[in-house]
Amino acid sequence: MFYSKKLLDLMKIQIKCESNPNEYTTFKLYLKIKNKKENITQKKTLNVLYIEDTQTFIILMKKYMKDFQNCNLYTASCGKDGLDIINNKDIDILILDIGLPDISGFEIIDKIKHKNLKILVLSASIRNSDVDILYKKGITQYLHKPFIKKDFENILKPIINSLIS
Repeated sequence: MFYSKKLLDLMKIQIKCESNPNEYTTFKLYLKIKNKKENITQKKTLNVLYIEDTQTFIILMKKYMKDFQNCNLYTASCGKDGLDIINNKDIDILILDIGLPDISGFEIIDKIKHKNLKILVLSASIRNSDVDILYKKGITQYLHKPFIKKDFENILKPIINSLIS
């Protein structure tokens, strides 16, 4: 009992004992519980970069990403600008179009191999053999354009969860 009391004292828990000999003993523990709002841990904010040359898809992505409150979205309309952002910001997730005007998505993936990024490739014109190559290069997921919002969410949510858990 002595050690139990010491342990409870260390945890700042009060114990009270009521006893009626030969009948019962009641132990009551009293502990302070912080307000739930104080205990809520801030989820990590993720930085997402979307490299896409088609303005329509950029607008659509901005709309889709509004549902992910723990994500900051950066956009680049060419590979060079995207690489600059990757090198100057702490990017967690790269959403990448393969057919860019200046650098192919394949080249971008090769240039950022040393980064620890989750890569989601979105592309309209790609062969199955190229998709296999992309996975071998280390992409996280591939989604064929055009796509519906639900498909995009079903792919992006597990990627986000893997980074914030």
